[in-house]
Amino acid sequence: MRIMNRIGLTAVVLSSLAAFTACNTAQGQQKLEPAAFEKELQTSGAQAVLVDVRTPEEFGTGHLQGAQNIDFRAADFEAQISKLDLNKTVFIYCASGGRSEEAASLLTRKGFKSIREMQGGIIAWRNNGLPLANAKPLPRDYTPEQFDEAISGDKLVMVDFYTTWCGPCKMMAPDIERVKQEMSDKVIVMKIDAEAYTDLSSRYRISGYPTVMFFKKGQTLRTLMGRQSFEELAMNVNMFQ
Repeated sequence: MRIMNRIGLTAVVLSSLAAFTACNTAQGQQKLEPAAFEKELQTSGAQAVLVDVRTPEEFGTGHLQGAQNIDFRAADFEAQISKLDLNKTVFIYCASGGRSEEAASLLTRKGFKSIREMQGGIIAWRNNGLPLANAKPLPRDYTPEQFDEAISGDKLVMVDFYTTWCGPCKMMAPDIERVKQEMSDKVIVMKIDAEAYTDLSSRYRISGYPTVMFFKKGQTLRTLMGRQSFEELAMNVNMFQ
């Protein structure tokens, strides 16, 4: 009986400890949708520190009011975040969520107790129609009407949704160009900067980059996420053309 009681007591203690740890983790580091992120940022007032971890070039195209730019890829990133106040809540965001997630984990390891990360990044923020400081229109090669006309035709269209800061997008760019040059008789290739075309990104729920979509007669034939080789792209072109 005593053994059973000890086992039962141990189980209760472990369960309580796990719940306590999970609770602290949830309270310390949270992902918030843009509207909730904005609301909590406003209510936090002077106890908030807002950090944009994109590159200075990205920051220059528009950012949240009051944000300081600390580039996650910069060599001195850790040194810069070490200057932040550990006792304040750090609100952090990037373009789509990848860099801010890594940065938030690093902040946790550095001892920051309260971190709020914006889910979907500034792309989701733009898609929600929320305000930006110093916002500049990004160049667009097509109007929405031209895009819709292209994908509605009889010829296969391959659309590459990319961002200027995405490493895999840059690595795949030569393969996209090769398809464009060598298979022009079979497919129309369109490159769409997801940050410039937030309307199209939202329409097709693009959340990762690169994303390649195939269209014909207005129908979505296939969606490929992540870097694709020329052989993989060509195989899909030949399959659907």
